Order: sequence, then C-alpha cells, then structure tokens
Amino acid sequence: MAQQTAYDTFVRHSLVFSNVPGPPRPCSFGGKEAVGVQMFFNNLIPQVGLLSYRGLIFGNMTVDPDTLPNCESLAYHYSQAFVNLANALDVDIPKSIQDHANHHKSTS
Repeated sequence: MAQQTAYDTFVRHSLVFSNVPGPPRPCSFGGKEAVGVQMFFNNLIPQVGLLSYRGLIFGNMTVDPDTLPNCESLAYHYSQAFVNLANALDVDIPKSIQDHANHHKSTS
C-alpha cells in the first residue's frame, strides 16, 4: 500500500523542490562553528533542496544519472538562471555564482 501511495504521488510530477529556512546566526556542532550546511534527500524523482544559513543559501540536487542524461550540466543551468535573474532585477550577483556560470561556459 505504501509503495502504491508513493507511486501515485510522484507519477504526476517531474521534480520535488524544497526550500528550508535555516538559522540566521552561526550554530555550533561538536564544539565547532558550522561554516555551511547541506541537505540531501533521495527521492523517486529529482530533488532540489535549498537551505539558508547565516545569510547564505546552500543547495543540492539529487538525480539518477541513469534516467537523466547530462545531469552534470544542471548545476551550470541553475547558476546561469540565477545570473539572469540577478541581471533582470539589477541586484548583485554573488561571485561564486558568477564564477560557476562563467567557468562552465569556458569549459564547454
């Protein structure tokens, strides 16, 4: 029954997108300050997860490379979309995003 419910839920979708707000101030783990955070969630379909921490956004994509050809290019396309959005809104583009978008262009 649980497998059928999961199938029925995901068969009509192509992606799960999760946006989780994290703490705005530094946190400690094991007596050390965390400098970043990551969120991974395996799913039946591709999963994108964004998690904020200390005013920064961290993101991951979980995909099955056997069912999604050229999935390594997804990170570039996300970076490029963020650059395009920032340009359209006339806001600063974080250097890491700009560098990632530019690096992929130069290696394609």
